[in-house]
Amino acid sequence: MCWSIRKRIAVFFVIFVFLSNSVVSMGGHSDGGQHSDAVYIDFDSDGLRVVYGKYVESEITLKGAYDVGVRWELLSDQIPAGLELQDTTAGNVLIFGTPQFTGKWCFVLGASTTLDNTAQKTSREVCFLGDDNDQMQYPRFITDRFLKAGIIGRIYQDEVKFSTSGTEEIRGDFFDGKLPDGVRVESYLVENRFVVTGRPENEGVFRFVLKLEDKFQTSAYKQFQISVEKEETGGYQCPPGYYFDDLLGHCVQNRLETCPAGTYYDPSSNACVQYPVPPPDYSCAPGWVFDPFQGRCVSQDIPRCPVNYEWDSFYGSCVRQPYTCQIGYRYSWETRECLPVYVQSCPVGFYFDPLLDRCVRVASCCGIGYYWDPVHEACMPNERGCGFHQHWSPILHQCVDNHEHCGPGWQFDFLTGRCMPIAPPAPRCGHDSFWSPAHGQCIPHRRPIPRPPHPAPPVPVPPRPVPRPPVPTPPRCGPGSFWSPAHGQCIPYSGTIPRPPAPTPPRPEPRPPVPTPPRPVPQPPMPTPPHPVPPRPVPPRPVPRPPVPTPPRPVPVPPRPVPRPPVPTPPRCGPGSFWSPAHGQCIPYSGTIPRPPAPTPPRPRPVPPRLLNTGK
Repeated sequence: MCWSIRKRIAVFFVIFVFLSNSVVSMGGHSDGGQHSDAVYIDFDSDGLRVVYGKYVESEITLKGAYDVGVRWELLSDQIPAGLELQDTTAGNVLIFGTPQFTGKWCFVLGASTTLDNTAQKTSREVCFLGDDNDQMQYPRFITDRFLKAGIIGRIYQDEVKFSTSGTEEIRGDFFDGKLPDGVRVESYLVENRFVVTGRPENEGVFRFVLKLEDKFQTSAYKQFQISVEKEETGGYQCPPGYYFDDLLGHCVQNRLETCPAGTYYDPSSNACVQYPVPPPDYSCAPGWVFDPFQGRCVSQDIPRCPVNYEWDSFYGSCVRQPYTCQIGYRYSWETRECLPVYVQSCPVGFYFDPLLDRCVRVASCCGIGYYWDPVHEACMPNERGCGFHQHWSPILHQCVDNHEHCGPGWQFDFLTGRCMPIAPPAPRCGHDSFWSPAHGQCIPHRRPIPRPPHPAPPVPVPPRPVPRPPVPTPPRCGPGSFWSPAHGQCIPYSGTIPRPPAPTPPRPEPRPPVPTPPRPVPQPPMPTPPHPVPPRPVPPRPVPRPPVPTPPRPVPVPPRPVPRPPVPTPPRCGPGSFWSPAHGQCIPYSGTIPRPPAPTPPRPRPVPPRLLNTGK
């Protein structure tokens, strides 16, 4: 598209007015109000932008009605590397020192005091932005602060790259913060990178700090952030009637021209309406309005963001916040939980809308370019009607060609058609001085006394394990065998460990011997005639075989059998015979073992012949 010179100048003027009115802290929680009408924390946004290695003092002020005596404390994360928190009980506190970090570094600062003996507490997220110093050599991080998001249970991996300060000797490691469970940081210093890898196990937003140090002991730190979701939603929860534009990085109203400052688009009336007054126990700072959809105070001159997101002028887009609350809830840094904004209670899946004065259904996550229609209670495509490779410009109020998305610290210049670096704000004060919001003027550097370091919480020392009783040294076995405690002996190697021998069952007691009946006494032989026939020889009763010994139960035979006991050597017999244990004598070879000889029957005594009486 070819624009005229006059139109280009007009566009540049509109953009300049829009950017100059954006007074949002590039660091700082967008919550310019607090959960109290009495006190709130305030600071100069420009005073939070520092340069690496250059001494700085930034003032934080507690405003509102309170008694004398304020307690300042860190509620979340660590103060940026190289900076200190002043030790004071006054209503304004200094954060001072020589920055040793680059990029965005956020932490939560809390203040507690009293008013008429009533406790007053407030807190606010403070974000410093460290620029690189071209006049110094030190290790520098290249990767942006926001790493890619992860999903619970899925493999996660991302890289953090850095450059050295002209030296090959570099050290680096995880320094501080918290990682998702199941995720770790691996150092590949030779390749000038860290790898964040693992499988996330819990949902949330996690911040951690990495450290680099060269051989001259010059250190550099940077804070990174990872968000882990339960599942891939594929969209954003923009306010009803707004759709998310990934090129612009914020929510855009579906109809009408961009609403003026202090108003927002209401799809029910199809008009721009004033932001409602805050709840009774909530107040916003001047120039801030209460967003009922976000449940907190936001600057009236910034684009609207999805739930749990915040506009960041340095990144030029909405960035993820380190908490997750539902619509109708706000996050409390003091209690670390989500609290309801209004006292009116609504069913699950609904929240209270102060404009309609009733409960409405919670807007679902809609895809890029889709908005939540409260009438149909569904995600609908936006009605801007821009063509392919075009998007709706909230500044020009028309469709324009897409352009590249500029990185952090850069913005798109419509005159040159490319990204240009965002110039740091012009310093209000001269050298060795800072702007004091409490005094409304420049104050010379005070170089105050830092707070004493808080005693580190005691690290739980795990109980020392009770030593196990010494294991008795087994007997030493010969080569090719090992000692088996189960067998109680040395076992030859066989590839597998044999089972221990089964216990030998008790041998049954022998039955009492059956009494053998007495053998009948043979009667004396009767006299036989002269030619007696000898009785038939009765074969002797066979001699019972010796009892066969019961063989022992077989033991698992190892590969090398145990030798049997030696068999007693029988008496040596002559040629052609062998020893018979059954006969107890040498027996000639006959093919079969002969029976033992039968006993010789007694020979009958001869009877004298009778003399016949002839009568002579």
